[in-house]
Amino acid sequence: MVRLGQALFFAKTVPSEPVRTAHPPREREQVFVLPNPLDLARFEGISDQPPSDPPTILTVGRFMEEKNQTELIEAFALLAADYPTWTLRLVGDGVMREELERVVEKNRLSTRVEMPGATQEVAAEYRAASIVAVPSLYESFGMVTAEAQASGRPVIGFADCSGTNELIENEKNGLLVAGGSARVASLAAGLRRLMDDAALRARLGAAGPRSVDQFSIERVVDVWENFLQACKAGTLYH
Repeated sequence: MVRLGQALFFAKTVPSEPVRTAHPPREREQVFVLPNPLDLARFEGISDQPPSDPPTILTVGRFMEEKNQTELIEAFALLAADYPTWTLRLVGDGVMREELERVVEKNRLSTRVEMPGATQEVAAEYRAASIVAVPSLYESFGMVTAEAQASGRPVIGFADCSGTNELIENEKNGLLVAGGSARVASLAAGLRRLMDDAALRARLGAAGPRSVDQFSIERVVDVWENFLQACKAGTLYH
């Protein structure tokens, strides 16, 4: 137990490789990636069900700066007139709610953007969605991306967002769009592709569930058990 305690004292666990590499080089040897578990049973069967009609773009998350819902609203504003049946749905709450409401009002989207608040029934939100957008600037793991993939829904996010770009394999199980100075235009262009192409949405969504099998509770428990056994045996290394 002393050896195990010493190993755990000197080791640090993080949920993704980008978080590990963000540590100073001298510390990385003591930082280990152990992913967050995903309760796949919550999303079982959703991929077999069609989205609701009329179609919805969904995003889920705290209303805070790093989640970047502002740019998603602005991207939708560039598309709204061309897609009059589509709705943007922001599920969550937080300190930026009033600011986001102002952005919606400024873009005259009050009848096109829904902000129902936070919910415990997130699986129902994914079931209804046609597209899941993850406009985050940073994610330590990317739980919403993983949940969308588990639900068999096409997901779109920024290529420069750590966490998101770990989970989305561009053009295979989702879309990654360019960040940088043209973020809003890039996001709008990616959304337009998905909104125009039901076959693309179906193909990307169908690849999602296989992408997240590794995050099942059973598999993550196995990873943790192996990690703890290595700590106990004194064989913990990269």
